[in-house]
Amino acid sequence: VSVVHLLKTVRLLRLLRLLQKMDRYSQHSTVVLTLLMSMFALLAHWMACIWYIIGKMEMEANAYSWDIGWLHELGKRLEAPYGGIAEVNTTGSGPSIRSVYITSLYFTLSSLTSVGFGNVSANTDVEKIFSVCIMLIGALMHALVFGNVTAIIQRMYSRWSQYHTRTKDLKDFIRVHHLPQSLKQRMLEYFQTTWSVNNGIDCNEV
Repeated sequence: VSVVHLLKTVRLLRLLRLLQKMDRYSQHSTVVLTLLMSMFALLAHWMACIWYIIGKMEMEANAYSWDIGWLHELGKRLEAPYGGIAEVNTTGSGPSIRSVYITSLYFTLSSLTSVGFGNVSANTDVEKIFSVCIMLIGALMHALVFGNVTAIIQRMYSRWSQYHTRTKDLKDFIRVHHLPQSLKQRMLEYFQTTWSVNNGIDCNEV
């Protein structure tokens, strides 16, 4: 939390260079999908770190009511309670840092993807305000990430869907005009052959 360490976050601006290079690979659905999910996981990690800091600061600031925070509730459930306000920063008091981080990440992911399950809940005012912010960010991430995921999956199967749509149209045309079986077979074979050659692309139109 020192100023020197905060200045190191300026290096995150290097991500702009990465985004410029990723622009050439934006047509690859797998790359875009991986990038979006990585961004979602990174945001959940940052929110988990902030959630832990808020819980710790609440314990240190409220000497007489610190036991209502989420860290105290977690310690009681894991049978590793915090001994007192003087032992907040000691290593032998409370759950392990591994359990605390996993719980924080679980809370932020459940809040970003839904409204949480209540087994890890906000108790103090600061925790509730942060939970509201997480839910608002989660709504935005739903529109951004999962909306793009839907578009990517739809684009991946667009050719397959187009093939079956045109096949259905051809069969409906044959059925409506009562074409003979031999002509029907020739038309279907011709359509399948031309599709396998040019993958449904109209060369003249291109």
